[in-house]
Amino acid sequence: MIIGFFRDNQPFTYIFLFLIALLLWGSAFAHVPYVALYYKMPLFDLVVHYINVRSYTLSFFAFSTVIGTGIIINYTVNKYDILTKHSTLPALLYVLLMSCSDTLITLHPSVLANFFIALSFNRVFATYKQQSALTQLFDAGLLIGIASLFYLPATLIYLSLIVALIVFNTFNWRQWVVTFLGLITPYLIIIAYYFYVDKLDFFWEQKIMFPLHLSNDLNSSTTSMYVLLSVLFFVCTFSVVKLFDEYSSYTIKTRQSLSYLMWFAVCAFASVFVAPTWTFKDFALLALPFSIIISNYFINITREWMAETLFIMLLSCAVFIHYF
Repeated sequence: MIIGFFRDNQPFTYIFLFLIALLLWGSAFAHVPYVALYYKMPLFDLVVHYINVRSYTLSFFAFSTVIGTGIIINYTVNKYDILTKHSTLPALLYVLLMSCSDTLITLHPSVLANFFIALSFNRVFATYKQQSALTQLFDAGLLIGIASLFYLPATLIYLSLIVALIVFNTFNWRQWVVTFLGLITPYLIIIAYYFYVDKLDFFWEQKIMFPLHLSNDLNSSTTSMYVLLSVLFFVCTFSVVKLFDEYSSYTIKTRQSLSYLMWFAVCAFASVFVAPTWTFKDFALLALPFSIIISNYFINITREWMAETLFIMLLSCAVFIHYF
């Protein structure tokens, strides 16, 4: 079945990953969605400036970014042995979580922010038990800073980076300083630019001090969407319970990695409450940690039929929402 197939980390599984992603994004290519541009951080503004907001290029760019992010997450998980077995499940689940709703299959700030946060993942796990990892930590902070210039609430992910410093390494004040310097470097460049063009007030008022909760599309959910959310809730709950239930049986490195991911999920959830809107897109940061946490559940579950059933239910709900 599907989960059993993606449990193997074989190159040809990426072909089927692409086909599943294409199935989920088919409606976006058939009917190009409109991109709401009422909220634009500087880098997101720069991207959409060069892409027609109702073009197939936009859908293809978002589609490619989602797949690319999933592959980066999968590569990081396998390279640093975050889970007990190498597989393609993290990429599969990330693509599914980022494509399960009609509001998600378009270009939005979280898509691009997740790409850079996924790159920071790689740099964070590269610091494991290293005495000197200043370059990697600066890169991690820098990538989170870049991500926040696409989607400002992503700044809260920096708190999970602090947790990583505590979990993966002994205390070193230089590491804390370097991560912060990495975070603020993109802002120093952007502020210098706006100061040069005499628009510093515009940057502060329109880009930083944005109004909270400009819109809310959660109340307009259909019955099929509520079914999907219910399945997602149970899968996420089972995954977290499984993680804590078998926590002591994991290796030290896996325990530390999963602890970091849980704190990352807390920071991602907190970002929803400072988002400029309150839509499904603003929960997209949660797709990063939960694609790995759910993968851990599917890899270690003893009843394989349950994993297959839960995944088929998620995929079916998503397909139904997109096409019916």
